[in-house]
Amino acid sequence: MEPSLAELLQLPLPRPALVIECWPGGDRYAFDDAEYDAETDRLRLTSGPSTAASAELTPEGHVLRIAMPDGYVCGLVLTDVHDRLERFGHVDVSLGPTQFVSLNIDDLAGLLTRATARRSRRFARAA
Repeated sequence: MEPSLAELLQLPLPRPALVIECWPGGDRYAFDDAEYDAETDRLRLTSGPSTAASAELTPEGHVLRIAMPDGYVCGLVLTDVHDRLERFGHVDVSLGPTQFVSLNIDDLAGLLTRATARRSRRFARAA
């Protein structure tokens, strides 16, 4: 029996969902899972199992999640993703004082479509 479209849309992402390499140092971050919320235009990237984390706002307005007490990057929430891609052709992210990355449509397209990403209402605004 062939799986339904709804079942196909719930398949997990291949591992890792996204690997980014920062410049100028070449530090690499791998994110295991991605959820895109089209209503709020946010892409939530996570790495590893759920853990307690602090949230830091990047200069560009994204949210960087740092695992506590270990101090590794366990998540990243990219804001205004679709808008930034349409306006600038890329999404810039500062992951630290000397760690920068610029993500373009080729990096993010698969995560913004349901072919590989789960759509979520996690960030739905309360009425």
